[in-house]
Amino acid sequence: YEVAAKKYDLCFIGNLNTMQRIERLDRMFKEFPNAFWGKKFFEKAAHVYQESKICFNECVAKDVNLRNFEVMCAGGFLLTERCEGLMSLFQDGVHCVMWDTIEEAVEKAKYYIEHDDEREAIAKAGHEEVMAKHTYSQRADTLLEIARKEGIFNKQPVAA
Repeated sequence: YEVAAKKYDLCFIGNLNTMQRIERLDRMFKEFPNAFWGKKFFEKAAHVYQESKICFNECVAKDVNLRNFEVMCAGGFLLTERCEGLMSLFQDGVHCVMWDTIEEAVEKAKYYIEHDDEREAIAKAGHEEVMAKHTYSQRADTLLEIARKEGIFNKQPVAA
């Protein structure tokens, strides 16, 4: 785990697919103009996450989305909307930082932009947790285990 030089205060990699997301990102980018927004994939996305002090996540349907894992896997600091599924996987303030309102997100972003040591300790803990428990291989194994327990592999296919 290596800390990268920071080019951006805030980043969001993803789609503007709901009005709520657009409004929230508009607020964040007004508060933090030294920001990156765009579409990046694989290593290019990882580099932006590493070069950003805050990696912002907004959940579309209170879901655990791939961005949560991608940010922490890359060693980025994840500031994410709170959702039940995420709270069962990661500890708020230990592996990532969660928010309930956009006002709270702004305040937490301001705090962690100014507190490098705390931010980087959380980013490192998040990275270690993802690498220990949430790689693609581990997640696929979990899905297969659930499918076996549910008997999905033993069911006869439906005739067409």
